[in-house]
Amino acid sequence: ATGGALKLTATDNSHITSDGGGAAAAVGVGGGGGVGVSVGYSVSINSVQNSVRAYADASRLNAIGQNIEFSANSSTTIDALNVGAALAVGGGTVGISAAGAGGNSTNTVRNTVEAYAMAGSTLSTTSSGAVKLTATDIATSNAKTVATSISFAAGAVGVGVGVSAALSRLRGAKEGQS
Repeated sequence: ATGGALKLTATDNSHITSDGGGAAAAVGVGGGGGVGVSVGYSVSINSVQNSVRAYADASRLNAIGQNIEFSANSSTTIDALNVGAALAVGGGTVGISAAGAGGNSTNTVRNTVEAYAMAGSTLSTTSSGAVKLTATDIATSNAKTVATSISFAAGAVGVGVGVSAALSRLRGAKEGQS
């Protein structure tokens, strides 16, 4: 191709919104004893893996007095919210309760974003002009995990245990950026 300005643009915009929850409730009541055990857990695993390429393959391009521009752009956003909740009640002469809650949010972005010329391609400008190859990868990841547990035991003897744990992970990698 020969002529004025030559522009080639490849663009990807990805967005994931992930909201999850896990809840459990248990009540154990009896004359002699009551046992209540519950576990609430929430998991969110989100992954984006895109290839965005602007390229010439075995091509001959000449711009007269203008630019040749190849641009590859990727914008990825992942928003994750997980909530885990548990409630346990035990009541009787002996009351025993245990509640556990947790959650895990894992977001991974692994994009390949490239702008290039290959296989003997020729990119040229005459007079004034430039050859511009740009690749841009912008990744945003937000992971929030909330966990809460309540344990209540009542009786002549009462034992209650509540445990909560939350984990959020963000992973990212960029390959082939030029």
